[in-house]
Amino acid sequence: MIRSIVLHDLSATRIAAIGRWFWRNHSPETCQQKGLFRFLGIGTAALNSGLDGTWPSRCMPPTESFSASRVGVIERWFENFDHRRNAVIDNLPTDTKSP
Repeated sequence: MIRSIVLHDLSATRIAAIGRWFWRNHSPETCQQKGLFRFLGIGTAALNSGLDGTWPSRCMPPTESFSASRVGVIERWFENFDHRRNAVIDNLPTDTKSP
């Protein structure tokens, strides 16, 4: 099982428009990807101080990784890497553009 998690950096001034686009356009379009086993859209999550977790000093993520205070979280599961490659790389989705 391949689990893909995507974080979208959201501008505070566009959260409402992005939320409408996400639920009306992006989620239904993503669910049509061939080989997709599971799709989970968590919406937005607060991001207060960089990336949470315990990081070894040599592997610290850059503090500028996320410039917004909120991120959109998407989780996609594929049965195997071939299914993911087919859905995301070989047959690049033609999603409705976000606002």
